[in-house]
Amino acid sequence: MSLVALTVKLPEFEGPLDLLLHLIKDSEMNIYDIPIVAITSQYLDYLHSLQQVQLEVAGDYFVMAATLMRIKSQWLLPQPEEPLLDEDVNSEDPRDELVAQLLTYQAYKEAAADLQNREQERKDYFSKAPSLLASAE
Repeated sequence: MSLVALTVKLPEFEGPLDLLLHLIKDSEMNIYDIPIVAITSQYLDYLHSLQQVQLEVAGDYFVMAATLMRIKSQWLLPQPEEPLLDEDVNSEDPRDELVAQLLTYQAYKEAAADLQNREQERKDYFSKAPSLLASAE
């Protein structure tokens, strides 16, 4: 049994990363320093507006909302002032994985737009059908 990736397309967004990227750009936020509280509330507000859409379609968006809530909860937990051991402490920013996903998605989205522009430019050219050369005997 093979797994097939499901592409979710809503009228406005192609998936949860597209929505998240839109919210970040629309709010003029720095993608490397996402204010999780603000972006989570904006994201959840959008999800509440999806209540008329089927739950299966909105499922991927709820997964992203859960990811945002997890990151938000990590920010709310008290952080130890001094780590006991360097190996035990995960000093990574919980947003790093999300930022990496957003940057990768943004790069693919820009590449797709570039390819689409090239396709449109190519439509302006006309090619001659190949012709057979008469064999000289």
